[in-house]
Amino acid sequence: MPNVDAAIVFLPRFSTLVGASSFTTQPLDVSRFASAQFQLWRGPLRGTDPTFLCYLEESLDADHWVLGPSTPTGYDPGTDDPTLTRPKLFSYAFRLRWFRVRVELGGTDPVATCWAEGLLRGGGGGGAWAPPRAATSGSPAARRGGASPSIDLGAITPPPAAPGRSPALPLWAQGSSVFEQLETAR
Repeated sequence: MPNVDAAIVFLPRFSTLVGASSFTTQPLDVSRFASAQFQLWRGPLRGTDPTFLCYLEESLDADHWVLGPSTPTGYDPGTDDPTLTRPKLFSYAFRLRWFRVRVELGGTDPVATCWAEGLLRGGGGGGAWAPPRAATSGSPAARRGGASPSIDLGAITPPPAAPGRSPALPLWAQGSSVFEQLETAR
C-alpha cells in the first residue's frame, strides 16, 4: 500500500458551537492511514463559567468509543496559550479502525468558535487492520530476522451451528467478493 497523505478537515474554519453539549465529528475510517497531524484552535469562550474540552477518540466498530493513549483526558487549547493566538498541534498514531474528534462545552449558555484541520499520514492503520509489512532495517521484525507477524485466518474456525440451523460462515470465510461488495456499498 503506498504511503499517501490526505488533507482532512475535522471542524471547518470557523465552526461555532452553542450550548452545553457534546459535539462529535463523523466517524472516519482510518484503516488506510497510520497517523494524523492536525491543528486545533479555539477562540474566546462566551457564557457563564464556560468550559471547552476536546477528546480524540477511536473505535473498532464506530459504536463504542475509547480515548486514545496519547490523549487520555480532554484538552483545552487555552491551557497552553491563554492568548488563543496559536493552534495546538497534535500528532496522533491510529490504533483502531475508526477515529473522531469530540468537543464538550460546559457551563451556562456556552459559545465557542473553533477549527481542527491537518493531514492524514499514509502507511496503513494500526492494530489488526494493518497489512503485514516487510521488515525494515532496525525494526523489531528485522531484529527477529523475518517479516511482521500476520494472522492466519485459515486457522480460525467458526463456532458450531445451533441445533436446527445451518452453520453461518464469517465474512472473511465467504471470499473477497463480500469485502468488495461492502466497500462499493459505502
